[in-house]
Amino acid sequence: MLTYRTGAAGSGRGARNMAEHLLQQTLSPEMACAAERNRKVA
Repeated sequence: MLTYRTGAAGSGRGARNMAEHLLQQTLSPEMACAAERNRKVA
């Protein structure tokens, strides 16, 4: 799930901050693997 942040494209700094935000890991590797396994089964 992606979150929404306004003003990301308004400046170079904003775009950089948005890119950093989108690259943040929100799930542990174990949870990501479990989700991938469940997705293949469904």
